Amino acid sequence: MDFLFNRTPLYFMTQSLWRDEAFSYLLAQKSIIEIIRLTAQDFNPPFYYIMLHFWIGIFGKSEIALRSLSLLFFALTLYVVSLFLDNIIKVRTKRKWVYLSLFALNPGLLYYAFEARMYSAYAFIATLSFYFFLRKKYTPYLIASIVGLYTHYFFALVIATQIAYQVIIYRRTFFKHCKFMLIPFLIFLPWIFWVYPRLILQTDEFWIGKTTLYDVLQSIGILFTGYESFFEYYNYFIVVLSLFLTLVVIILSIRHFHHHRKKSDLFVLLALWSFLFYIGTLIVSFFIPIFLFRYLIFAPVGFILFLSYLLERTARRTFLILITILYIVTIHYTALESLYKKKGDVRKTIREIKTIAGKNDLIYVADPTLYFTTVYYFDEKRTWIYDPKSIPYYIGKALIPTNKLTNTVALYPQKTFILTNDTDYEIRAIK
Repeated sequence: MDFLFNRTPLYFMTQSLWRDEAFSYLLAQKSIIEIIRLTAQDFNPPFYYIMLHFWIGIFGKSEIALRSLSLLFFALTLYVVSLFLDNIIKVRTKRKWVYLSLFALNPGLLYYAFEARMYSAYAFIATLSFYFFLRKKYTPYLIASIVGLYTHYFFALVIATQIAYQVIIYRRTFFKHCKFMLIPFLIFLPWIFWVYPRLILQTDEFWIGKTTLYDVLQSIGILFTGYESFFEYYNYFIVVLSLFLTLVVIILSIRHFHHHRKKSDLFVLLALWSFLFYIGTLIVSFFIPIFLFRYLIFAPVGFILFLSYLLERTARRTFLILITILYIVTIHYTALESLYKKKGDVRKTIREIKTIAGKNDLIYVADPTLYFTTVYYFDEKRTWIYDPKSIPYYIGKALIPTNKLTNTVALYPQKTFILTNDTDYEIRAIK
């Protein structure tokens, strides 16, 4: 049991919440009207928070309860992927489970299946949108696409990918095939008009760095694993993996066109789904930093489907060699991720403080990024931000009341616990 919850991805289900997850909880516990109003001042639309609002009402607010909504969406994504393999790619029955398990074990998708954020829902809705798009089921397609836009702003790239496919396949008559796809944007437009003056015009702050040439070299490896170089545990492997996967895709694609010249429509869609805006966003980020794996989480779903599509059309020996390598990489990466990609354990620190704090004692956070997690684990009425020089908008400033900022500590015998990071604090009081 200790191995399962400390050395496998199940650890991500039970570890301490991090800032954005605590933000999700604090926002989701508000009324629906308040959720809509506050998300107009934040960086994500309201749909996920509204779902989490009702989820909390049924299952509670524990870490496992909050994260299980994302796990449900991950399971639904696997179901839609299964439909893809059966009805779109038409894989052989025995191989279907090989590909499906590659999805189920994929570290990038699995990591966000255990996080109380909208990314797993975003991946599911994007996959569903592509499935209905290819099956020409227009009403459910439109519903999925509208919901997707109200789940994450980057969902617009999902629809843009589908439009690009129509342009390539139909060329002269593409507008005839594309015009219904403008409906989700039209329905989303009122939200954009409302959000623009409340968010875009109020802040130009962002924390993502610009793309470097090294980012380009490791990009395909990140597409497959979801690796964040900030953690540094896979730096020795990621470029090699990227070059290997790039070579595999190029060689298998050349062989595909050699044998299936007249059957390339699905190849085109899966290639666009995998690379068009993933690589496009990477290039744009040389100038405007917007590239982040989780913002493009629809792309790895397409990429694994693309690999499945190509592998399904290779000789048995080639298939066995490549699929074995992919499984080895997946297991190796996941083992390292479970050891090194861990959130700060503020929960442990707050528990320690609770054992020595009186019922009227306060916690001040010297770092504003600790505010939401401290509120979650301690008490909102007794949590303050201490001596803030500035609060970055992107950490969720819209949800921080201005009356929660202070530069004075409590009067003795009341104590103030000043939290400086996830593990360190000091106790102060004015006599």
